Amino acid sequence: MFAITLIGFTFTFTSIFTIALNRQCHNVSNLLACNTRVAAIIDLIITFIASAFDIGKDWTWDTPYCIARNYVSVAVSGTFCYSYSMQARSRMFFAIFYKYKYLLSWHVHFVMIIFNWFIGFLVSAASLVFIHGSFDLEIESRSCMLTSKVLLAAMFCARTSFIMPLSVVTVVYAIISYNVGQSSRRVMPFVSNVNAAIVRINAKREFKIVQHLIMQSGCLSCNGILYLINIL
Repeated sequence: MFAITLIGFTFTFTSIFTIALNRQCHNVSNLLACNTRVAAIIDLIITFIASAFDIGKDWTWDTPYCIARNYVSVAVSGTFCYSYSMQARSRMFFAIFYKYKYLLSWHVHFVMIIFNWFIGFLVSAASLVFIHGSFDLEIESRSCMLTSKVLLAAMFCARTSFIMPLSVVTVVYAIISYNVGQSSRRVMPFVSNVNAAIVRINAKREFKIVQHLIMQSGCLSCNGILYLINIL
């Protein structure tokens, strides 16, 4: 776990510093990407602390601390998943709703980030308050976690923190791909050769971006599927 967290810190901090130091990278798309990386960093810090405690014999932590750490971990993990659906919606704004300039503004994307963190901690709080025993020390895994023994809590968080954002990502990327393909076919017969080349380049760019984002979402879905199998 120490090795994994160190590798994670290396990649996340490198990407954030690269974006911060290059002014040409200062755009709303990279802002959302940094938001995802911040969520990953917080999760890595929690994992790093948990690893340090697990090395000793006193790994049966005090209950309030166990619940607090577990709550934050689940909330940040949910925020991480929601950030991918937020990136998908932002891409849809640029690819389809580009005529509505306010949707492309920094203000709208900052509001999206605030809502992203709010909904992540709200979902975790709902499980903590309304489902007793959802956050606990699980002896088998020797860690504080959203225990799979409380099936209602595990399925609730899996649906809200994984299935819902992944469904949004899938639907949004399908809409983007369909609209980009349709607009290219509609425009091509009525434009000059020069403009036709520009249309092709724009369409290829959008498909390329969607392809990369789908790969990221695919990695996320693999992680979520393993968790669902573990619950069942």
